[in-house]
Amino acid sequence: MKLVYWAVFILTLGLIKLWSDREDIPFENEMAPLPARRRRSFPIPRLPRVPSKYGDPDEHLDHMLRYVDMLVRAQTSRWYLTIAVNKPPEAWGMVTVNPAEVEAFMTARFTPPGALPAVVQRNINRYVRYARKYRKLIDRAVKNTPRDVRLPLRNLMEDIGLGQNDVDLLLVAMLPALDSRYRRLFAVLQDDGTRMLPAVDLILQILQPVYPTPAEAHTAFLPDGPLRANRILVVEQEPGGERPVMMAPVQVDERIVQHVLGNDCLDDRLSGIVTGPLPRLQWDSLILEDEQLDNLKALSAYVGGQKKSRSAVVFVYGPYGSGRGLAARTLGSHEGDSCFLMVDVASAVKEPDRWPLLVDLCYREVHLHRSQATLVWTGCEALDNPELPDSMKAVLLEKAEYAKVRTVFTGDTPWHPKAFFRGREFVRFGIPMPSVEMRKRVWCKYLSPEELREPGSLEGIAETLAGAFHLTVGQILDALAAARSRAVRENPSDTLLDITHLEAGCRRQAGRRLHALATLCAPAPGMTMEDLIIPDGTMRQLDGLAYRISNRSRVFHDFGFDERYRLGQGLLALFTGSSGTGKTMAATILASQAGLDLYKVDMSRIVSKWVGETEKNLSRVFAEATDSNAILFFDEAENLFGKRSEVKDAKDRWANQEVAYLLQRVEEYAGVVIMATNLQQNIDQAFLRRIQVMIDFPFPDQASRNKIWKSMIEPGMSTLTDEDFDFMAEKFMLAGGNIRNVVIDSAFRTHRQEKKGSASTISFEHILLSVACEYLKLGRPLTPGLFGGKDRLAEVIDALYSRADRVKTSSHV
Repeated sequence: MKLVYWAVFILTLGLIKLWSDREDIPFENEMAPLPARRRRSFPIPRLPRVPSKYGDPDEHLDHMLRYVDMLVRAQTSRWYLTIAVNKPPEAWGMVTVNPAEVEAFMTARFTPPGALPAVVQRNINRYVRYARKYRKLIDRAVKNTPRDVRLPLRNLMEDIGLGQNDVDLLLVAMLPALDSRYRRLFAVLQDDGTRMLPAVDLILQILQPVYPTPAEAHTAFLPDGPLRANRILVVEQEPGGERPVMMAPVQVDERIVQHVLGNDCLDDRLSGIVTGPLPRLQWDSLILEDEQLDNLKALSAYVGGQKKSRSAVVFVYGPYGSGRGLAARTLGSHEGDSCFLMVDVASAVKEPDRWPLLVDLCYREVHLHRSQATLVWTGCEALDNPELPDSMKAVLLEKAEYAKVRTVFTGDTPWHPKAFFRGREFVRFGIPMPSVEMRKRVWCKYLSPEELREPGSLEGIAETLAGAFHLTVGQILDALAAARSRAVRENPSDTLLDITHLEAGCRRQAGRRLHALATLCAPAPGMTMEDLIIPDGTMRQLDGLAYRISNRSRVFHDFGFDERYRLGQGLLALFTGSSGTGKTMAATILASQAGLDLYKVDMSRIVSKWVGETEKNLSRVFAEATDSNAILFFDEAENLFGKRSEVKDAKDRWANQEVAYLLQRVEEYAGVVIMATNLQQNIDQAFLRRIQVMIDFPFPDQASRNKIWKSMIEPGMSTLTDEDFDFMAEKFMLAGGNIRNVVIDSAFRTHRQEKKGSASTISFEHILLSVACEYLKLGRPLTPGLFGGKDRLAEVIDALYSRADRVKTSSHV
């Protein structure tokens, strides 16, 4: 019978204890003021009941704060039973040491560092045992909570890799940001009213009961630990290490505080740099070739099937407007909660000193937003800027290799990282320039027949634009916007588009960055091939070259050359002939007829005396021209593309290296290059092999010179007769450029005499004087046969050099 009584008694005690543990007793989170009379212990507040699972993240946070508050109370009890015993109340929170404290130290027994007297330890254990029991109930409820219930603290543990003790440390450091009373309490516990943030030493003392070993507690504050490596904790150490780490104040990053409270707004430091979160794009939003789209789908499925901690890092590259950013938003997880954060690298690198911080914050933002988020770094070509340190790219690559985040890079050229990604895959996916058929489809898709002046011309216009302009999808959309804007600007009452508006919009995409390296050459309004006075054979060659410029994309596509010949898809033409024979004028008209811009490369901006600078400048020219769809024109090309010579010194070696680089770059260039030279024999033979079209501009014969004279001196401008034109064409061996100089000089002479009340039109005498000046400039002799006799020559010389008429010619202008 006694055994039954004892069993009932023990069972009753157990039920009472179990009920007391689960009882929901309101907890007033008010710290009672310490009584004037020192008490050895304080009552432990009862905590609210923990549910079997959480449905509200705020309830979970409230219970965790009550748990760490119990640990803070344990530390406060420790302080009250040790420091406060020998410190008068009026000195609490002040950095003072009184004799009573020294006497207490000298009379006390030795205890190892961190050890406490038995009476103090027993009092602390009352709080610690209760806190541990409460934490077990919280952990059990978290384990039972469904995954669709977002608990910020649980997500920090799973995504960033925090342990349970790390979360305790985080919450203790976060208390001053949540409640001002903890700031005042921590100042008292640290004997310094100005230190309201907990120092490392204070946090270690508070959490000492829950850490297995002191060494593990110290490890949580290491720079490579999860708390500091992910910029969750900020340990404010003074420069130079003047203050010990143990005394450094600790605070939680404001972004983490807001996340724990449930506010998932973007970090202020990433404003203007990070965009998102953005949803995953559907496949029908991409405009790609069928083969490219199939490959992208396969790559997306491969990456999405991997664990995010070790999924492949993908580099999507292609020219501007190719859709590389849109393609990046299809990679990764296919789950419903997947999203993308887009980082603008060009904006982030503006402050190189903050680059490591921004990289860490971007990766941390992925963890804070959603576990299935993918981080996309756009415009990575900004890191290839030679003015930026190489370490910036290394910082990003190292973080991408080891971060448990899906990462995608985008840029115009692929990266080939060395010494990185040995334990993680690095996959490159290229999006080339769209084919002529794809460009035609894009024009037809986004150009409506209703906005054309001739609605039935859509197919023809799309065919012409697709063949002439090598534009990406994004550039086509930009060109359309520019064309519509131009039409409105020209005539707001008639905004219909025609081919001129669209070609102007395409050319606008061409010259955005080439102006710094080359000069735009535009023909006179209305000038066509008929204005060129050249032999019929040369004219036929120019017609053939014009056809190749406008239709090379179509021919390469129809005959399969674009797949067979990856290199050498460009068009390289060489114009030869003496100066002034019309080479530059012909190149300008060719570009105008094809609807393209012609950029004359400025040699003064390209050639440099410094080793390697010439190649670097040329690389920029070709790179910008590739994006611009412009025709490059190299005048006097023999200065840059000259023959390689025998190496006798370092100067010869570097000169030959420049020519070798040009050979390689021209081979890779897919655009149109026109070179003009007066000295064909000085062009390197390797260049001649790469030239597809070579056109010779011969010195004009007598009949051609006659046409040139008459084309430049319109009727009414002069008193010249047909006999005078025949005489000038027969006697004066001048090319078109020189004739132009003579006509302009004669006009200045006429204008000067007109102010004096004399002639108002160009006379034959004016022509003779200007021709004489041109011959002297060219270093040619003035002979009687040139001017029709000695008397005429004497008159010319007297007019040029007599005291009565010291005419200063304008041929030097």
